[in-house]
Amino acid sequence: MSRSTSLFAVIAAAATTAVLGLVSAPASASSLTGTEYDCNAGCDLKTLIDNDGYFLVLDKWFGNFKYVNQTHIANPVALPLNPLPVGGLTVTEDPLGADGPGLILGGAMAAISFLEDGLPSVKDFLFGYDVHVHDPHRYITDVHLGFEAIVSGGGFANISESVFEITEDGLTGASLLDGPLSVNTAPDAKFEDWAFLTKPVKWARVEKDIFLFSGDKGSAVTTIIHQRFSQTSVPEPGAVVGLLAIGSFGVSEILKRHKKAK
Repeated sequence: MSRSTSLFAVIAAAATTAVLGLVSAPASASSLTGTEYDCNAGCDLKTLIDNDGYFLVLDKWFGNFKYVNQTHIANPVALPLNPLPVGGLTVTEDPLGADGPGLILGGAMAAISFLEDGLPSVKDFLFGYDVHVHDPHRYITDVHLGFEAIVSGGGFANISESVFEITEDGLTGASLLDGPLSVNTAPDAKFEDWAFLTKPVKWARVEKDIFLFSGDKGSAVTTIIHQRFSQTSVPEPGAVVGLLAIGSFGVSEILKRHKKAK
């Protein structure tokens, strides 16, 4: 390979790398089905689940809500069952979050000990939903989790989160997190957490494991769990063509100067 050919290959590779992410956009996710709701003032979670409900917050759709009570899984024998009713939870749009648009899960989420016999109370359930970017030129890049909780008498609250890519055919794919994403009152007293996704996506599945433990003579109460998503933009197709044209012109000029210098 001549030096001129080698130089051209290096420059061309650099130009291709610079615009590859802009022109290789994945196909958009299929449209949500079900019933659209206005949840600006809050929607009952059970209503959303029963009617396959979804809502729009700025450029993001939220839908496919799920709730699974798994208190009996976490405590099969030793502790009394005290499930948290889905009918007592609400989901509210959050368009003004500092980290991007999202949603808020609220309601009577509490584990309170049975004071007369000192037995602890445990609540453990999964809350999940899909998030889909409506704007074809935007992609979710990172996820933010936070909550408010009050604990006493040895009680604690912990929320761990998983985020998965949803593939073009609507199936749940690989995890988008390199490590754990969680908040808790103990042992870290960490009420906010966030993480970059392993790659930008237009469609993701979010699942939270919410665990509340009262202690022998105490309580754990969380009233608000908020979720927000940051995103990035890609230019319009015409802008990408312009970038390619500019890049090609730049390569040509560099090669001309290189020939004159020989």
